[in-house]
Amino acid sequence: MRPLILSVRRSGQSKDARCYDCPVTQHPERDPDEVVILVRHNGPFRVYGPAKLVDAEGNPYEIPEGEWFTLCRCGHSSRKPFCDSTHKTIDFVAPAVAEPPQPAK
Repeated sequence: MRPLILSVRRSGQSKDARCYDCPVTQHPERDPDEVVILVRHNGPFRVYGPAKLVDAEGNPYEIPEGEWFTLCRCGHSSRKPFCDSTHKTIDFVAPAVAEPPQPAK
């Protein structure tokens, strides 16, 4: 059975949006108490786990327990800090692969 992760709803998004093919949710050894930030190819940051998101004044955003949320990476979302999928309409391109560590000199 595939894991079901419900998204934090954004404007125009269904409350039952699912992430079935995500490498984070599919990893068999993933600790559900671990916070993982997935950098999506040419898209937002997706945050999994018990992360707390606060504004500049320290006020927490309401994130339902056990759900993931996406943060804008392109800078053009009308719902910052959350992603509204604008990156798709502006052809946002950004690397999403971690560079291997450089050996010490």
